[in-house]
Amino acid sequence: MRLYLLRHAIAVPQGTPGFRSDAQRPRTEEGREQAREVAEGLKRLALPVDAVVTSPYLRAVQTAEPVARAFGLEGAVRELEALQPEAEPQATAAALRALAKDKHVVLVG
Repeated sequence: MRLYLLRHAIAVPQGTPGFRSDAQRPRTEEGREQAREVAEGLKRLALPVDAVVTSPYLRAVQTAEPVARAFGLEGAVRELEALQPEAEPQATAAALRALAKDKHVVLVG
């Protein structure tokens, strides 16, 4: 399996009022545009993407969605709890092994 690692797009700053936890911080307007541009760029590379997998953090999910759309995988974004920062490395490795049937996976975190 080939993993393509993608960091989430620009999000509201940590500590911004109105967001109870780091996991709830959304992308900014600039981040929305950044995610769209990255999705288009990945598509131009003609990568044979089979799956888009993301951490459950809102900004990562919001970044993964346009990537999935660009590759015709709309509605197929998979969230993995094991991609949270506090996850144990063994849990992350096991979750990734479960994706072995997918040859090319974009991982957003």
